Amino acid sequence: MTIRQDATSRQTEVRGGAVPTTKPYEVEMPSAMNRTFTVQSWTVNASQRSFTQNVTEYTDPADADIAVPDNDDASVFGVVTVGSSAGVQPSSMQFVLNRSNLQSAGIDASAVRVYHRVNGSWQAAETSVVEERTDQVVYEADTAGASAYAIGKIEPAFSITRTSVVSEQAPEGQRVVVEATVANDGSIEGPYDAQMRVDDAVVNQTSVTVPADTEQTVTLSTVVTTPGTFQIKFNDVNAGEIQVTESQVQTDGNGGAEPETEPTGTEPAIQTEPAVDGDGGLGPLPATVMGISTMLVIGGLLGALLLFGVVIALLRRGGSRNDSGFEL
Repeated sequence: MTIRQDATSRQTEVRGGAVPTTKPYEVEMPSAMNRTFTVQSWTVNASQRSFTQNVTEYTDPADADIAVPDNDDASVFGVVTVGSSAGVQPSSMQFVLNRSNLQSAGIDASAVRVYHRVNGSWQAAETSVVEERTDQVVYEADTAGASAYAIGKIEPAFSITRTSVVSEQAPEGQRVVVEATVANDGSIEGPYDAQMRVDDAVVNQTSVTVPADTEQTVTLSTVVTTPGTFQIKFNDVNAGEIQVTESQVQTDGNGGAEPETEPTGTEPAIQTEPAVDGDGGLGPLPATVMGISTMLVIGGLLGALLLFGVVIALLRRGGSRNDSGFEL
């Protein structure tokens, strides 16, 4: 039953008794005429056989007793709050929204979402269109796990608060790194698409999720392999300018930066080692003499000298016995 109603809000009390506890329990809400936004049905997970819930809907979000986004990045058409007896949680709801509201805000019907109030910030819940009428659109949304909901379209509010550019030598050229601080001043977290541009050409990109009312640092890099002066951008923000010289991008052909050297004007000395005979030769003597092994020649000479010495010795001995008296 409706227990309170005025031009901008309506409070409905939902009571359940002898409720089956094995499945969600759906309640048809009282009908309402001439309201731009109203809850049509309400479903609870009834963990008790009897319960009481108070569902309050606000057609003017400013009248709600919770903080509702009202910046340029939010269009809120209605707010719903719920108070439940212990152990009974909301499950889902269907609500009706006038098309005139959507047209005034310039929002497509498919863009409407229900947002949960969780730990001081808003999170989008699964929302779908279940019926389209001439002047109204009926939606269904997941309401599990929260007690306050905003209906409309809430977006993050991103801004870039700081940028910087640095460059450093890399094996394949000059590495350029751009860093930026992205702030989200909106009431809901969201993905931020970041791009690094070199002379307006996209060279790297990423996507990060930035929570509501926080800042996040995003870093992107690329390698420049040609000399010149380049303008570096983070999305559409000029982050800085770098100059790359010829020596910074020269490579040695093996993927490394070519070292800068000064010519000395001299040739390197050539050091030689004396040959070593690997066949038993004697120091620097040649291995052969006239095609004959040097060792054989030396052996023959030694043998001849030995034979000559023996002959001399025999002659001296024979001469000492010569009857002619002649002694050698």
